[in-house]
Amino acid sequence: MAEHLTVRGFVASDPSFFETADKLTIVSFRLGAPDRRIDRATGEWGDADMNWFTVKVFRELARNVRASLRKGERVVVTGRLRISQYRRSDGTYGTGAEVLADTVGHDLLFGISRYLRTPSPRQEASEASHAVPAEDAEAVPPDVDAGTGEVLSGAYGEPGFDGEDCEESGQGDAEDGEEDAGEDRREVGAGAA
Repeated sequence: MAEHLTVRGFVASDPSFFETADKLTIVSFRLGAPDRRIDRATGEWGDADMNWFTVKVFRELARNVRASLRKGERVVVTGRLRISQYRRSDGTYGTGAEVLADTVGHDLLFGISRYLRTPSPRQEASEASHAVPAEDAEAVPPDVDAGTGEVLSGAYGEPGFDGEDCEESGQGDAEDGEEDAGEDRREVGAGAA
């Protein structure tokens, strides 16, 4: 049974990218995970012991990590722990800790990050099959991508959306009934154009 863990730390080496003969994409990087402790005398936080891991990521995650992470950035890694023995050049043995990552992301406690979706070829094919037919495209609000159903920037909770159109349309009135609420939603989209 594999041990799963989550590690917070920093990218200690530039991620290295390689591809196997079978076209399996792999990215590997070193992760430093300092143990933070409070000094009771001064009341300040400081680094104590450092744990070191080699993080390995595969396939689509590897491509995204390669494009996203740089040395020195704070990250959170979740995956399976694998401990291995190795032989050094001087003949002595050492122990290595690897994390076979399921998820990797920036640690937002230390900065901000912007999410950019990168669909795989399978997702793109699936989304194309769910596209709205051209004759129905007029029923889709202008702030929604008819091909993917994705809400475009500035709408519904995105920066620049103030919600005033929803209040004016009367959405949520109990006496309107289900059909009228649907008509109101279309009016909101038309009014936002």
